[in-house]
Amino acid sequence: MFIYFVISLIVIALGLVFFYTWIDKYEKSRATYAINQYIENLNEDDVSKISANLLSELNTSIVSNEDCCDAVYNMIKSSTPAKDVAASSSDTQVYYLENGDGIYVEKVTLSPGEEGLYGFIPWKVSGEEILSENLVKSSQIRVADTWTVKFKGETLSKDNIVDSSTKYSLLDGFYDEGYDLPVMVTYSTGGYIGKAELIAVSPDGTEVADDLLTEEYFSDNCTESEKQRLELFCKDYITRYVSYTSRGTQTGSGNYSYLMEIIDPQSKLYTQVQSSLQGFGYASSKGDVITDIRVKDYMNIGSNSYVCRVEYDLETYGSHNSVTDQTYSIRLMAKDVDGKLLAEAYLNY
Repeated sequence: MFIYFVISLIVIALGLVFFYTWIDKYEKSRATYAINQYIENLNEDDVSKISANLLSELNTSIVSNEDCCDAVYNMIKSSTPAKDVAASSSDTQVYYLENGDGIYVEKVTLSPGEEGLYGFIPWKVSGEEILSENLVKSSQIRVADTWTVKFKGETLSKDNIVDSSTKYSLLDGFYDEGYDLPVMVTYSTGGYIGKAELIAVSPDGTEVADDLLTEEYFSDNCTESEKQRLELFCKDYITRYVSYTSRGTQTGSGNYSYLMEIIDPQSKLYTQVQSSLQGFGYASSKGDVITDIRVKDYMNIGSNSYVCRVEYDLETYGSHNSVTDQTYSIRLMAKDVDGKLLAEAYLNY
């Protein structure tokens, strides 16, 4: 009886070996096994070989080839395979490797290999394609021309500037008058993968995140004390200018002298006002009354000069006792000359 018992154990053991071998070969013949093995066994050298096309699209002067390949390697190693059912068949299995951000990093194609034990046919990798169109990004950032830009901790060079003459809307019109005015410049990162990490750096070293930057961020650059001083000057200028043009309070020559006191003698505006004096021999109105003055924007444009946007409301009393209400909007350029603000130019909106 004992010999039968031993033989039975041997038969059962052989059966279990056969069963587990069959199961193992079956599992290894499945496409899911092949794609998971591909991800598990992939190494850095493999990624370098299949990333050649990707690297050609990147700005490797900013981020090295090695760093780019490392980034791709880490994305693939942490990816999850997603089968493209529509593109798969009995002869081909197509998988996309999806990273944690829901981006397809690589397309892997499987084809049947040679028939193995028990007639199972394992799948093997027959195609690898890094999906550069999903990975390669290019970012731009616009800053004041006196600022610099950092990308992934490195300062971008002037070679990365793709636009060096974006005008400020507040200064529009003044550019045509020949003034030396600030502009904005646009930096481009070129191709990269991963997060942008763009940082703007002011001349004093202050770092500002990209998402906070607007044109107004750079143009609204006056200190509170400068704004208070400019507000007083703008209101004084408008008061004197209206008095001059309407002759509501003094004689023409008196109003003229009063206005010229706060205009820079070296400016074009000084010459323009001088030329306009002869045109005020007759006034059709009985005077203008300023009801409100509002200084809207303040910008330090360098070289001790500033530009402000000013609105003011007038009540004009006509020769037939009529009253007309109107709002005017100008941009006024002022310059600090020996500690005193003087008007340099103005433009109507």
